[in-house]
Amino acid sequence: MIEQGTTWDPTTLAQVLGMTPQSVNEQVRAGRIPKIGRGRFDPVAAVSAYCEYLREARDDAKGSGKSLTAARTELALEDARLKRIQAEKLEGRFADVQELIAAESQMLEGIAGIIRSSPLSDERKEDIFTALQDHVKKWKEEHEQT
Repeated sequence: MIEQGTTWDPTTLAQVLGMTPQSVNEQVRAGRIPKIGRGRFDPVAAVSAYCEYLREARDDAKGSGKSLTAARTELALEDARLKRIQAEKLEGRFADVQELIAAESQMLEGIAGIIRSSPLSDERKEDIFTALQDHVKKWKEEHEQT
Protein backbone atom coordinates (compact mmCIF):
# COMPACT_ATOMS: atom_id res chain seq x y z
CA MET A 1 0.00 0.00 0.00
CA ILE A 2 1.26 3.46 -0.88
CA GLU A 3 1.20 5.92 2.00
CA GLN A 4 -1.02 8.94 1.60
CA GLY A 5 0.95 12.01 0.58
CA THR A 6 3.57 9.98 -1.28
CA THR A 7 4.64 11.49 -4.60
CA TRP A 8 6.70 10.09 -7.44
CA ASP A 9 9.00 11.75 -9.89
CA PRO A 10 8.69 11.05 -13.65
CA THR A 11 11.44 8.39 -13.54
CA THR A 12 9.69 6.33 -10.87
CA LEU A 13 6.32 6.63 -12.61
CA ALA A 14 7.94 5.68 -15.91
CA GLN A 15 9.45 2.54 -14.37
CA VAL A 16 6.06 1.47 -13.02
CA LEU A 17 4.29 2.15 -16.33
CA GLY A 18 7.04 0.55 -18.42
CA MET A 19 7.97 3.67 -20.37
CA THR A 20 10.56 6.42 -20.38
CA PRO A 21 10.30 9.62 -18.34
CA GLN A 22 9.97 11.48 -21.65
CA SER A 23 6.95 9.34 -22.53
CA VAL A 24 5.45 10.14 -19.13
CA ASN A 25 5.83 13.84 -19.91
CA GLU A 26 4.23 13.30 -23.35
CA GLN A 27 1.27 11.62 -21.63
CA VAL A 28 1.01 14.56 -19.20
CA ARG A 29 0.97 17.05 -22.08
CA ALA A 30 -1.71 14.96 -23.79
CA GLY A 31 -3.81 15.16 -20.61
CA ARG A 32 -3.69 11.42 -19.93
CA ILE A 33 -1.67 11.54 -16.70
CA PRO A 34 -2.31 14.20 -14.03
CA LYS A 35 0.53 15.75 -12.06
CA ILE A 36 0.32 17.49 -8.72
CA GLY A 37 3.26 19.80 -9.01
CA ARG A 38 6.37 20.46 -11.00
CA GLY A 39 7.56 16.97 -11.86
CA ARG A 40 5.59 15.27 -9.08
CA PHE A 41 2.81 12.72 -9.37
CA ASP A 42 0.27 11.17 -7.04
CA PRO A 43 1.06 7.49 -7.70
CA VAL A 44 -2.51 6.23 -7.40
CA ALA A 45 -4.05 9.04 -9.48
CA ALA A 46 -1.37 8.85 -12.19
CA VAL A 47 -1.47 5.07 -12.63
CA SER A 48 -5.27 5.00 -12.43
CA ALA A 49 -5.60 7.75 -15.05
CA TYR A 50 -3.20 6.00 -17.42
CA CYS A 51 -5.00 2.66 -16.97
CA GLU A 52 -8.30 4.42 -17.70
CA TYR A 53 -6.79 5.92 -20.86
CA LEU A 54 -5.63 2.45 -21.97
CA ARG A 55 -9.09 0.96 -21.27
CA GLU A 56 -10.75 3.74 -23.27
CA ALA A 57 -8.30 3.24 -26.14
CA ARG A 58 -9.04 -0.48 -26.09
CA ASP A 59 -12.80 0.12 -26.00
CA ASP A 60 -12.55 2.70 -28.79
CA ALA A 61 -10.68 0.16 -30.88
CA LYS A 62 -13.35 -2.46 -30.21
CA GLY A 63 -16.20 -0.03 -30.89
CA SER A 64 -14.69 1.20 -34.12
CA GLY A 65 -14.50 -2.31 -35.48
CA LYS A 66 -10.72 -2.25 -35.46
CA SER A 67 -9.06 -5.48 -34.69
CA LEU A 68 -6.75 -5.76 -31.73
CA THR A 69 -3.92 -6.11 -34.24
CA ALA A 70 -4.89 -2.83 -35.91
CA ALA A 71 -5.04 -1.07 -32.54
CA ARG A 72 -1.65 -2.49 -31.60
CA THR A 73 -0.26 -1.37 -34.94
CA GLU A 74 -1.54 2.16 -34.31
CA LEU A 75 0.01 2.16 -30.86
CA ALA A 76 3.30 0.86 -32.28
CA LEU A 77 3.27 3.60 -34.92
CA GLU A 78 2.58 6.22 -32.26
CA ASP A 79 5.40 4.82 -30.15
CA ALA A 80 7.75 4.91 -33.16
CA ARG A 81 6.71 8.51 -33.84
CA LEU A 82 7.46 9.51 -30.24
CA LYS A 83 10.83 7.73 -30.36
CA ARG A 84 11.68 9.53 -33.62
CA ILE A 85 10.82 12.87 -32.03
CA GLN A 86 12.97 12.01 -29.01
CA ALA A 87 15.86 11.01 -31.30
CA GLU A 88 15.56 14.28 -33.21
CA LYS A 89 15.66 16.22 -29.95
CA LEU A 90 18.73 14.28 -28.84
CA GLU A 91 20.44 14.95 -32.19
CA GLY A 92 19.73 18.65 -31.71
CA ARG A 93 21.22 18.57 -28.21
CA PHE A 94 24.26 16.70 -29.53
CA ALA A 95 24.77 19.34 -32.23
CA ASP A 96 24.47 22.09 -29.58
CA VAL A 97 27.08 20.37 -27.41
CA GLN A 98 29.41 19.96 -30.40
CA GLU A 99 29.08 23.69 -31.15
CA LEU A 100 29.83 24.52 -27.51
CA ILE A 101 32.89 22.29 -27.53
CA ALA A 102 34.16 23.93 -30.73
CA ALA A 103 33.56 27.43 -29.30
CA GLU A 104 35.31 26.55 -26.05
CA SER A 105 38.25 25.07 -27.98
CA GLN A 106 38.63 28.29 -29.98
CA MET A 107 38.47 30.34 -26.80
CA LEU A 108 41.07 28.15 -25.11
CA GLU A 109 43.38 28.42 -28.13
CA GLY A 110 43.15 32.20 -27.85
CA ILE A 111 43.87 32.08 -24.13
CA ALA A 112 46.82 29.75 -24.77
CA GLY A 113 48.26 32.25 -27.27
CA ILE A 114 47.97 35.06 -24.75
CA ILE A 115 49.62 32.95 -22.04
CA ARG A 116 52.46 31.86 -24.33
CA SER A 117 53.30 35.47 -25.20
CA SER A 118 53.03 36.68 -21.60
CA PRO A 119 56.06 37.47 -19.45
CA LEU A 120 55.13 34.72 -16.97
CA SER A 121 57.72 32.12 -16.04
CA ASP A 122 57.62 28.84 -17.96
CA GLU A 123 56.72 27.04 -14.74
CA ARG A 124 53.72 29.33 -14.14
CA LYS A 125 52.62 28.95 -17.77
CA GLU A 126 52.76 25.16 -17.38
CA ASP A 127 50.59 25.38 -14.25
CA ILE A 128 48.01 27.45 -16.12
CA PHE A 129 47.99 25.07 -19.12
CA THR A 130 47.54 22.07 -16.81
CA ALA A 131 44.61 23.78 -15.07
CA LEU A 132 43.03 24.60 -18.45
CA GLN A 133 43.46 21.01 -19.66
CA ASP A 134 41.85 19.69 -16.48
CA HIS A 135 38.96 22.12 -16.95
CA VAL A 136 38.40 21.07 -20.56
CA LYS A 137 38.55 17.37 -19.69
CA LYS A 138 36.02 17.79 -16.87
CA TRP A 139 33.71 19.94 -19.04
CA LYS A 140 33.75 17.42 -21.90
CA GLU A 141 33.05 14.52 -19.52
CA GLU A 142 30.08 16.38 -18.03
CA HIS A 143 28.63 17.22 -21.44
CA GLU A 144 29.23 13.81 -22.98
CA GLN A 145 27.01 12.30 -20.28
CA THR A 146 24.01 14.39 -21.36
